[in-house]
Amino acid sequence: MLSSLKNLMRPNETNNPLAGEEKEKNVFFKKIADCIWGPKELADGTSVSEAYDKIQCYLPRAAGRLAKLRSESHLSRVLFVGSVILSFVALAAADKLVNKPFTFMLLGAICISSICFWHHIKSRTGHLLKNNWEICKEIIEHHPGMPEQK
Repeated sequence: MLSSLKNLMRPNETNNPLAGEEKEKNVFFKKIADCIWGPKELADGTSVSEAYDKIQCYLPRAAGRLAKLRSESHLSRVLFVGSVILSFVALAAADKLVNKPFTFMLLGAICISSICFWHHIKSRTGHLLKNNWEICKEIIEHHPGMPEQK
């Protein structure tokens, strides 16, 4: 009785013909979110935040490099948003601009270069995180206790 009420409240694949389409939409949006913000977990199922914490404990220099790359990634996103906002401001004040084509070309170049820089930094951060996590897992297997702080 109780399980049938739960099925009515939360439809699953057996009693909802649109559940497959909803799953496909969720997968699509998850892929977009992973593309923009990065994945929430690594390939082995470990969450990214847990990997960061363990890398910080066992490999502090690598954690510093990861933090630097993450901050550069955030910087490039801020550059992109700022260039888009400046483009709209310049568009609104286009009649007062002296050098209209140069201004829009410059803002477009800033926008495109910040996207390219963000993509490059994001891929480098992902590779560095994956490689350091593999090294960290080996260290944890051989030395399961927490490392001593120096």
